[in-house]
Amino acid sequence: MTKPLALWCHARARSTAMGRMMFERGDHQVFDEPFARTYYFSDQRISPRRTDVSPDPGLRFDHILRQVLDAAADKPVFVKDHAYHVVRHVTPAFLALFRNSFLIRDPNEALPSLFARMPDMSDEETGYAALVTMVEAVERTGERPVVIDAADIVARPQET
Repeated sequence: MTKPLALWCHARARSTAMGRMMFERGDHQVFDEPFARTYYFSDQRISPRRTDVSPDPGLRFDHILRQVLDAAADKPVFVKDHAYHVVRHVTPAFLALFRNSFLIRDPNEALPSLFARMPDMSDEETGYAALVTMVEAVERTGERPVVIDAADIVARPQET
């Protein structure tokens, strides 16, 4: 099994474009925000945003994690997800399951875009605090975090 490649990000970081690029390559199974299902829709949900939907125990964190890891036994896996969806589960053991990378975008660009889509967003849903926590957690493992600035991808895609 190859460790899944994880791109952890904050909201509106241009991560969907990264996920789409990985999908178009055709050599990875792509999981687009799989842990959002736990955060918003499981019986372990954190967010009060979707209380109109009955909680689904099949979307528990451990179940989603197992789906990702099982898929990696068959084919390389790319996971794109928001750090705030997983930050409560971040331990050295969790981080060791992935090849971790991080995508950032200037808050002056990301936050107005998020607010336009989700005017009632919570501070947590901006994702910046959770992303910092995860980068620091990777640093504590002795790994050097791979942090990609979305502006670099736009300005210099090949080099980045």
